[in-house]
Amino acid sequence: MTGLRAGIPRADIRYASGVKLEGLTAVVSLLDRDGALVSTKDVPLDYRAIGPGEEAPFKVTIPDPGAIARYRVSFRAGTDVVPHVDRRVDTKLASALH
Repeated sequence: MTGLRAGIPRADIRYASGVKLEGLTAVVSLLDRDGALVSTKDVPLDYRAIGPGEEAPFKVTIPDPGAIARYRVSFRAGTDVVPHVDRRVDTKLASALH
């Protein structure tokens, strides 16, 4: 994700499974400097369905980005958790604000 300081992190998910997935939601957990959960945001992807090898962008608005030190992202389709591999390149951006 990029833009955490601005309060609007953005990212892309690349779907690698062999079947079409519908109703995908990014679940972004926002943590403070002590690792305590501040908030969780459910962000439906802009695509109704994502197929094998396709990418879909998403973004989340954070009202008070100064209170957030880290975040975690998971994905779900309906009530099912969708396994994923985090391939963020910039781990400083992914783990903390300075």
